[in-house]
Amino acid sequence: MEHVAETQDQQKFAFHKVALWLVGVLLLLALLEPIVYNDIFNRKNRYPESVREVIYPELKPLQVFSLVDDHNSAFGVDQLKGRWTFVVFGYTHCPDICPATLSQLTRLNRFMNEKVKDELLPQFLFISVDPARDKVKALNEYINYFDNGFIAATGSMRNLEDFEDQFNVFHRYDKPNSDGSYAVTHSAEIFLVDPKVRIVAKFTPPISTQKVTQQYQDLMKYFAMQKKQVKQNDQNINT
Repeated sequence: MEHVAETQDQQKFAFHKVALWLVGVLLLLALLEPIVYNDIFNRKNRYPESVREVIYPELKPLQVFSLVDDHNSAFGVDQLKGRWTFVVFGYTHCPDICPATLSQLTRLNRFMNEKVKDELLPQFLFISVDPARDKVKALNEYINYFDNGFIAATGSMRNLEDFEDQFNVFHRYDKPNSDGSYAVTHSAEIFLVDPKVRIVAKFTPPISTQKVTQQYQDLMKYFAMQKKQVKQNDQNINT
């Protein structure tokens, strides 16, 4: 009986230790939450007000990736350097979301051609998440239907998933029908990558052509000002 009582005491003591540890963790999280929230808020607050709803608090550099475009050429980080790029994920057999989003991007591109200087115009990249059906020819015909200046790309499943992971997006193949056709569930957000190949913003369709154009211009102005400021600081240090 004494052994049983001793074991029960040990179990109670162990339970109390775990309970105290959990309470400590919860208190720590409660203390850190406002700090983390305020940090994210402050980081977003430094950007122009018009872009705070779409900007990434921490700009995310894209790592090396390997895809193939709709002209059967290699497509990687080098093809994104030096230009702003809108990126969207989808597939050519998509019945509704992809055509609707690409139509919006087509309108956005045409509007920007009237409002933005040629050297500052972005490129538009459509990433197919269905490489089994979306071969080079199919991708080229599909993307040219919307705009012959747009780029489409895909890759091996491993390379494609590695690229998706950097954007924190996903795709999932649905069960095939009796005729073998299938749908693909995928993320539908539109991403903006800057000339330094960093993910800087995310837009949720449907988008407003005028609003996104203004946000794009505000982002360009902001980063141009930041670049000028850094250059000035470097000059001051060297003098």
